[in-house]
Amino acid sequence: MSKNTLNRSSILMLIDAMIIVGAYFLTYAAILPRYLWTDSFQIFRYTFLIVMVLYLASYALGGIYKQMWRYADAGEFQLCFFYSLLGGGAFIIVAGIIRYHVPLRIQLLSPFVIAFLIIASRLVYKVAWQKKTLMEGQRLGKVSERDGEDLASGDNNQEILEKVGNKKPSHRRKRLAIVGAGESGALLYKEIRQNPHIRYDVIFFADDNRDKIGRRLYTLPIYGPIDNIKDLSDSRNIDEIIIAMPAVTGERKKRVVELCSEASAEVKILPAMAVTLSTDKGAENRYEGSDALLNKLRKIDVEDLLGREPIRVDDGDISSYIAGKNILVTGGGGSIGSELCRQAVKYKAKKLIILDSYENCAYDIQQELIRDYRFTPQVEILDVKNPHPISELFAREKEANTPIDIVFHAAAHKHVPLMEHNPESAIKNNIFGTLNIAKIANEYGVQKMILISTDKAVNPTNVMGATKRACELVVQSMNQISKGTVFAAVRFGNVLGSNGSVIPLFKKQIENGGPVTVTHPDIIRYFMTIPEAVSLVLNAGGLAQGGEVFVLDMGDPVKIIDLAKNLIKLAGLELGKDIDIVFTGLRPGEKLFEELLMDEEGLKTTKSEKIFIGQALSVDPKDIFTKIDGYDANIRFDRADNQSDFAGPVAAKAWLKGLVVTYRPDEQRPS
Repeated sequence: MSKNTLNRSSILMLIDAMIIVGAYFLTYAAILPRYLWTDSFQIFRYTFLIVMVLYLASYALGGIYKQMWRYADAGEFQLCFFYSLLGGGAFIIVAGIIRYHVPLRIQLLSPFVIAFLIIASRLVYKVAWQKKTLMEGQRLGKVSERDGEDLASGDNNQEILEKVGNKKPSHRRKRLAIVGAGESGALLYKEIRQNPHIRYDVIFFADDNRDKIGRRLYTLPIYGPIDNIKDLSDSRNIDEIIIAMPAVTGERKKRVVELCSEASAEVKILPAMAVTLSTDKGAENRYEGSDALLNKLRKIDVEDLLGREPIRVDDGDISSYIAGKNILVTGGGGSIGSELCRQAVKYKAKKLIILDSYENCAYDIQQELIRDYRFTPQVEILDVKNPHPISELFAREKEANTPIDIVFHAAAHKHVPLMEHNPESAIKNNIFGTLNIAKIANEYGVQKMILISTDKAVNPTNVMGATKRACELVVQSMNQISKGTVFAAVRFGNVLGSNGSVIPLFKKQIENGGPVTVTHPDIIRYFMTIPEAVSLVLNAGGLAQGGEVFVLDMGDPVKIIDLAKNLIKLAGLELGKDIDIVFTGLRPGEKLFEELLMDEEGLKTTKSEKIFIGQALSVDPKDIFTKIDGYDANIRFDRADNQSDFAGPVAAKAWLKGLVVTYRPDEQRPS
């Protein structure tokens, strides 16, 4: 037990001593007031030597001074009452032995008076702590967006059971350890204890706080430090460990996850409380549902091992230009597009139009928004390569008095190897698709069009990156000739779990028994979660004044081989024994590392510490559109025989190099 804990216990014992003496005198004054002053010295002497000592000893025996009273509930107060009666019983016995004659009425009543005042003192402390916490929460205000997949829906007990790992009822209760003896850990324990469907026996808490180690939370011991969690867990036959430390820093979170993963128990994590409270639905569950936190439990994922700090955005800046607006998201069924849809709804968009050429993904996000957000979006199955139906859509919305205010253009072909083999498709979909949307947005007076770009647009060595750089040139050129629409681009790196990213590929390879394929041992990438990236995209959109290429702070780059090793570890496998990693060599157009700026660009800061503006390079709209029109004339999209006069992939790359002067085909940039 730490020095601070001992000091706190000593102060609490001193307060209790005064309460006990005062309560005893109060009982005497109420029952035998005429003897209070004549026998005051004798009463005080025996009270000090016997009553106070016996009660304090009884409380110490019951662990009352190890309890964390800020989290106490009925169980702890019942213990306090019980040990008050135990102290009173001990006094009756001791008084009889030493022949200290105290009227029976005082002997029977005083334990109840003492218990009442002792419990009242704890209640006052608990209420004061809760009021302080509430005031701090109100001062901090709303916090950032939810964590990836942490928004679970419904109060169905079967769903809760699946979340905590009990898919089928079991007669054996799981032995559980909770890492984190703070607010979240306490709330989690209360929900487990109150829900009879959750078959957990919580055995102990673990924490690094020296002031907590050795104390008790809800009568359970608090062990520590967390560095000892493997021994603590294995020696007590723990089946499952839940990490409930939402406020911990990214690097410390990574370390805690690694330590817990070394134990033989299954490990789950409770995402940041700031995340679970970020939506109205989350807040409702948190305060009104007994299963709020249990619904948020998830298994350890690779993002927990990145050691990154969670990104916070200014909700007010986003709401100020999204709320009440009619939003169109192209590529709305994709990983980035669907998250743009979720957050547009969160920030109170008046109307949402999901535009996608693939009906299944568009349908999935539509149904999710209806189910989880009680919001019905409009779905348009259209192709950005064909401008006429899209123009008709804008016209219909304008006539219906719901003109489209903001366009987020996320539709794109983005698979690097596939686009390297199919450059014509990348050019048609990415460049001409962007040009179509930009022209239509300008024609119908859209307030803002935000292009979702990529770090692969910087000094591109592949077709996909070159086409995305061309898209940036298109929106910058359109911004120069537009009289009302603000055009801007947001550039960022890889996102965890997006369609086509390396993480799902690795997971599939691990499920199939391996090997896990990595192109190069030194290859690195920037990573961010999808909700974080989209929150920053929306934030940047609010800052857009026209022509900017916003660059997101992606944090430190991550070695792909480290991601592969972590995923193998999370799967419970041992590298080299259960599964292997095989290096396959860099693919055509692939870099060892990605960049976020071109050599000619500098960075300007914004009021958001995670968003920067690349100094705009000189763009000649006439030159850009002339080059694009030249390709359009050669391709002849509308030929009835579906034949092309264009000379194939080699010529397509040559044309692309003429448009994007920084494009260097098949040139891997050294690390």
